[in-house]
Amino acid sequence: MVETLDGGLFAFMSVPDMALPILSALTYPESAQTPSGGLILKAWNFSFRAHDAKRFPALLLCMKRGVRGARCPRS
Repeated sequence: MVETLDGGLFAFMSVPDMALPILSALTYPESAQTPSGGLILKAWNFSFRAHDAKRFPALLLCMKRGVRGARCPRS
């Protein structure tokens, strides 16, 4: 998810299946029907919590780079 300066929130959500990124890579720049079907949001239970910096240390690096405006997380 990405939160913009104006408070908007954007999320890309799909069925958790590697078929989607593989299909996207094989059919780029066109789009194709995914074999896994659509996403049924009623079947999902969304819950959000703060990130765990100890489990995901690279996330903090990415967040710092994002604030600084860097295009890739280099040291």
